[in-house]
Amino acid sequence: MRVSGTLERAAAAAGVAMPAPVEPRVDAVGYWARLDATVFARVCAWVEVTGPTVVTTELATWAGTTLAVIGRLDLPGDPTAEAAYPVHPVADWPEWLATAIATGLCTAEQAGNLLSLVTEATNRVHAELAMGPGFRLAHRDMSRDNILCTADGPVLVDFDHAGPEVPWWEVTHFVFALAWAGHREPRPDIVRAALAAYRAATGPSGPPTPTAFTGILAATLRAMAYNLWLATGRRPATPERRTTAEGVVHAATGILATILDSTEDWATLLR
Repeated sequence: MRVSGTLERAAAAAGVAMPAPVEPRVDAVGYWARLDATVFARVCAWVEVTGPTVVTTELATWAGTTLAVIGRLDLPGDPTAEAAYPVHPVADWPEWLATAIATGLCTAEQAGNLLSLVTEATNRVHAELAMGPGFRLAHRDMSRDNILCTADGPVLVDFDHAGPEVPWWEVTHFVFALAWAGHREPRPDIVRAALAAYRAATGPSGPPTPTAFTGILAATLRAMAYNLWLATGRRPATPERRTTAEGVVHAATGILATILDSTEDWATLLR
């Protein structure tokens, strides 16, 4: 809550389009007011949504500019803080996957294939982290679900997952996620429009190489691990949430394979 409040407060001051957050009048953590020892609440202005969020080049331009503004805030982010940027050791995954086999989530063959993907992705992420990239506070969840269309234009919501990320990894992650949604391949026009706007707004850039996709690999591994725990009962979940988690695990397996196979081709769109 404290980290997300720090970023959201700075982003609002910088003019990022969002539902205006309301400053708590009582004891608070970030924008979350403490109601009692264990209960917190927050308030923001209501926004009227005019329709579904459709990915167009205009939306991509807005997203690129918004990511640049957040990147230029240059707020320090610490990836070594507890749970800030978890990259689980490959050695942990066989036990989790054994539980997945035992609970019928996947077959032994599927688990073996997934472990191979996880190993390659984890090794790639660790190799880039060893290079000491510069982390800053980032939104970390600019998905189509978190962009609302209003009469005054798009607004960005849900800063709750804010935390440390390398700005260049952040922009490539979410630009390609927007360009990929609902398509077999990322749409080049969406990628180019977003990156052109990002660079025009002087967002922090990096090399146009496969290493730019380290962030999306790390995020996919995190999502897969967490939903694997939920789906196999290693973490408590309602039956509905467990079913959702099972779907996320299966989808993330295909997504991870696609990312690993595609980073060389995708890097050409960064140039």
